[in-house]
Amino acid sequence: MKLNKNSFFNFDYLMLIDGNQIFFEEKLKLLNKDKTKKFLGATFNHRLFNLNQKSAIKSELEFLNLNHLMFSIRPSFKKDFSKKFKSNLTFYKDFFQIYFCIFLSIKYKINSIILDEDIKNRLNISNDIDSFIKDNLGLIFKKFKKKDKKITFFKILNFKKVNLNNIEIIYLKNKNKNKNKIKIKKISKKEENLFWLGFDDNFKDAPLNKKYMKNDW
Repeated sequence: MKLNKNSFFNFDYLMLIDGNQIFFEEKLKLLNKDKTKKFLGATFNHRLFNLNQKSAIKSELEFLNLNHLMFSIRPSFKKDFSKKFKSNLTFYKDFFQIYFCIFLSIKYKINSIILDEDIKNRLNISNDIDSFIKDNLGLIFKKFKKKDKKITFFKILNFKKVNLNNIEIIYLKNKNKNKNKIKIKKISKKEENLFWLGFDDNFKDAPLNKKYMKNDW
């Protein structure tokens, strides 16, 4: 999680950060349109991002200089997720991103969510976001046992008590349909697992293969 000082978790917009390079410039234009508005970036880490995707997300955050929240699922859920949703894995990787944005919108009372037209088209999202989220959550619950702790995150909020259509969903469009020319800083293979720690460049694992001199400790 990256959070600038004096943010106090009072945000006007929630912006999905998923490494889609096509919309980098469009997001920057939106951020610069009104400097009084505060934006929070969000990424659901399903642990299935490849190194290029991780690098794109990290570069996007640096490019936009954005406050950011990332939730990472347990490694044990990744295995079950990949197995149970194997036939439609791409759909649910995207769906989890949308779900996380909806979750944060309700929890922190952020009434506007910024997505892009690519993810809308991939998931075939209708204007009825309420039915879209709740129907797909129901399908997820059917794949797990009722009291399975692995899906606790999807049960934290009671969506039956809220109408998700009251949330404003803004879909960014890209007229050029080309990747923006933003330089992607490649994360080194050795440090790819720092991704789930929130890209903290100041954190480094102690090199375990290095020989250390013995001391009193």
